[in-house]
Amino acid sequence: MFPLDEKYYVLGFDPGGPDGFGWSICEVFGDIVLPARGGAGHHVAEVMGKVINYIHDQANILGIGIAAPLFWAPTGTRRVDGIVRDALASSGHPDPASAVPELGYASGERLVQGHLLAADIWQHYQIPVTEVNPKALLWLLDGETKRDQEINEDSPDAFVAAFAGYCMHERLPGWRNIYLDEPNPILPLDTPVSYWMPLP
Repeated sequence: MFPLDEKYYVLGFDPGGPDGFGWSICEVFGDIVLPARGGAGHHVAEVMGKVINYIHDQANILGIGIAAPLFWAPTGTRRVDGIVRDALASSGHPDPASAVPELGYASGERLVQGHLLAADIWQHYQIPVTEVNPKALLWLLDGETKRDQEINEDSPDAFVAAFAGYCMHERLPGWRNIYLDEPNPILPLDTPVSYWMPLP
């Protein structure tokens, strides 16, 4: 339980989204996550400046989700992506391959900005970061966050990423860090990352 006289936040980011670099700040009230502020920017420095301007005290940031691949594989094909595709297929998703594309299909902007953001966060704040695939996550949650997503119109994928940051922090039942299933992950900037998903 969090002290009632302090504010706690989770943050979500969507580098290279359709409207630019999406960001979302959510306040945490016990087991409730509510969007507080969101928007879009052009690069890591601008977006982080807006976020820190709003929350001021990074000590109360519980977790962060980034909607971008945060690690690579020597073969170019990540085991974690196959795990998520299999989970989508088992739950009736019509096209798991499009929901979780191969790493090579990710835009260069998303890859670079995602890594730069994760590195900046770790260097300055040492706050845990999880990779997020918003579309796959929403499907696997079966609509659990969809109503909340709709009220954060500025950057819905960034909100879903923030929600994943909360679930990572809380180690919710049924969630696990599938990054640990990747046999030889490559971290381009040597930044600690994870990949929490609601998977058995």
